[in-house]
Amino acid sequence: MTSTLLKLFAVALLLPQLPQEGRPPACALPVSSRKLDEYGRLPAAEELSRLEAKLRPALEAEHDDAKAFIVAYAGRGDRPGSALARADRARQALLDDSYFYSRRLNTLDCGRRETPSVELWITPVGASPPTCSPTLAADAAPSKEAPTPRRPARRRGARR
Repeated sequence: MTSTLLKLFAVALLLPQLPQEGRPPACALPVSSRKLDEYGRLPAAEELSRLEAKLRPALEAEHDDAKAFIVAYAGRGDRPGSALARADRARQALLDDSYFYSRRLNTLDCGRRETPSVELWITPVGASPPTCSPTLAADAAPSKEAPTPRRPARRRGARR
């Protein structure tokens, strides 16, 4: 009985140790997304060519289930929702151009910065999505002053 326990103990010591998840270390998943590019305001044609040049090679190099994120930031004086509209416009331009991106593109509105910008991120399978890094607080938009009241229009034939 004791020799059997000693043999089992010896075998347990000689077996390779596996991580807690049961995967070998070579299969460890990436822990974060990586940033491919960042740009400010661009004309539509230049933006589309830049998106194509950066995103397609990165997505082709990754596994089939990798995702791309178009992360947009509004500028200091931009209207609410302008960042998401900008990201959606870039996404739609890519989808109109090619079916390749159909299930692989996501958009994020990440708040405000001094100047509007767009970041392109690639997220491998199992990695966490990109984190937002706004430089201005949400309430940092300039307050719009109330417009001055307009003088009522004069009716025809009315005398002063």
